[in-house]
Amino acid sequence: MKKFILTLIILSMLMGLVACKPKEKDELQLGFVPLVDQDKLEDLTEPLTNILTDKLGKKVSMFTSTNYVGVVEALGSGKVDFAIIPPFAYVLANKNGGAEVLLSALNKDGKNYYRSELLVRKDSGIKEAYEKDGYEALKGKKVAFVDPESASGYIYPGAMLVKGGLDLEKDIEYMFAGGHDKAVQMLLNGDVDVCATYEGAEKKLMKDFDGLEGLEVLEYTEKIPYVCVAASKDLSDDMKKKIKEVFQNDLSSGEGKEACEKIFNLTGFVEATNDDFQNVIDTAKIMNVDLEK
Repeated sequence: MKKFILTLIILSMLMGLVACKPKEKDELQLGFVPLVDQDKLEDLTEPLTNILTDKLGKKVSMFTSTNYVGVVEALGSGKVDFAIIPPFAYVLANKNGGAEVLLSALNKDGKNYYRSELLVRKDSGIKEAYEKDGYEALKGKKVAFVDPESASGYIYPGAMLVKGGLDLEKDIEYMFAGGHDKAVQMLLNGDVDVCATYEGAEKKLMKDFDGLEGLEVLEYTEKIPYVCVAASKDLSDDMKKKIKEVFQNDLSSGEGKEACEKIFNLTGFVEATNDDFQNVIDTAKIMNVDLEK
């Protein structure tokens, strides 16, 4: 009888282990934040998803959202299996949904970090005033940030202004544009006096917008960890390993590298851990951002 009971206990434990093992899907969802318009993003990412489909042996489809938090929530819930996302979006996905960073991307200069910039119009006189009076020159100005969950479009430039002595709620009038290209467009249209975006955005958007030569950089932020590849906690270890291999091999050379460069100027991928994102967490604290939301 004791032997029979022991056998039942062992069987129950084994069944529990099987139940806890992530179930492989026939189709995988790759998440992106809205760095550009949806239609443009679909065109840009098609070569990438085709390569991933071929190398992973599973259909890979693109998932995006109208804002950053939609992708973060989808990654946390398992609706998105893996994603190419900015650093703060990853921190939120990790803190709230158990997402795991797989790799950090390298930019066109071969570095796994970048900067944010504040742009102004050359004819506004703001840069001249800034060179004379510092951040005091921005008091009363309208500022376009990108998204509350954007490191380069809000967290870092916002923290830079705060450290410069500005009260964002009292000293400026700010709004969220919903995308980097939209923030730049608001500046071009004269809807705002300043916009925050990633370094070099005005050059990358040159073919899409007229008048970008009339913009200039007011200031750069400190270094920001570059975009990363992150996986849902529900994705199996075997699939995580395969995804890392594809990104580090097939998407770091040849046609795969060309596909990545067209999207985010990604030129390669290196190993990453949560320690790489501590600076993001510290900067978010300056902005009084609740990471456990």
